[in-house]
Amino acid sequence: MSEPNHKGHMTETPDVSYIKNVDVTHEVSDVYISGIARFVVGLSILMIVSFFLMWGMFRVFDARIKEPPRSPMALGDKERLPPEPRLESALGNHSGARSMERRAQTRAHR
Repeated sequence: MSEPNHKGHMTETPDVSYIKNVDVTHEVSDVYISGIARFVVGLSILMIVSFFLMWGMFRVFDARIKEPPRSPMALGDKERLPPEPRLESALGNHSGARSMERRAQTRAHR
């Protein structure tokens, strides 16, 4: 095993400033800004067009929806409720106020 011929730490970049190559030149820019700008503008236009196409398609589909008539055998709103006693509903619900009134009435009867 031979030791490396450089001085300093192994991870340091060696000094290469003495190397000259006149055939290789530095590119000012490898990226064409106009091409990127055209791509971004085209992508934005495509996104906007796609949005309006989807929005129009959903409006057309929404207009085509026809609710079938309710079956005469279907239960009414009151018939759908479970039998008494029911659990208390949320505070914002009107049936919760009714249950509070019932509780107040039962307390008054005691």
